[in-house]
Amino acid sequence: RQGIGELWLSFVNDQPKMRWKGAAHSPRFGDGEITLVVDPVKKELHTLFKLGELHEAECMTYPFPDPSTQENKQRLERMRWRRQQVNGWLQADDGRIGNSSRLFSMKWSEKLTLEFKLSDDRKTVHGVQLRTGLKVIKEVFFQDGVDAWTGMGDESLFGLPAASCPMAEDVIDPLARLELKAPHSKSSALNDLLLILADRQETGEDWPHLFLVLCAITVPG
Repeated sequence: RQGIGELWLSFVNDQPKMRWKGAAHSPRFGDGEITLVVDPVKKELHTLFKLGELHEAECMTYPFPDPSTQENKQRLERMRWRRQQVNGWLQADDGRIGNSSRLFSMKWSEKLTLEFKLSDDRKTVHGVQLRTGLKVIKEVFFQDGVDAWTGMGDESLFGLPAASCPMAEDVIDPLARLELKAPHSKSSALNDLLLILADRQETGEDWPHLFLVLCAITVPG
């Protein structure tokens, strides 16, 4: 599957606000668009679904997962292990960017490796891959369009994506639902990120900005 989208991040006042916007095509429903907005203070995720050919749109709000449940406590331990991998990579490779021709990579899970695709001059990252062995599971490339800087500093980007955005549990027969966990009960990249943000808000635990950025980049797909 392929798609194109936008990712906005803000760490103003040390509050990690995030907004994704993605577009995809379905043979059944035609062109569709989804916008996700994270509110770390209220611990809520707002979702706006739009189905262009059906002229339908719907916004719903989901609460962050509860970090105090036993299942989520165990998941947070995995995220702390991942944070250690990122910190270890940063200490080892920070001075090599721009001075090395090799592909930078780190362990992302027991089976997955996160690899950075570097520009020709080796000074900037223009994409990331998640791999298991030689198999690419997910690939995200960064595009710098003509309007890439439009809206910089505009905190309204992280407000409600629609005038009305009720709690998902109160919506009867919704247009679409966001599944934070797959049918096999494994945590999604988005669920992991929301869990980290919930824990950060409740306990003040240090989750570095770089780690949060990498987690946000791996959400699409």
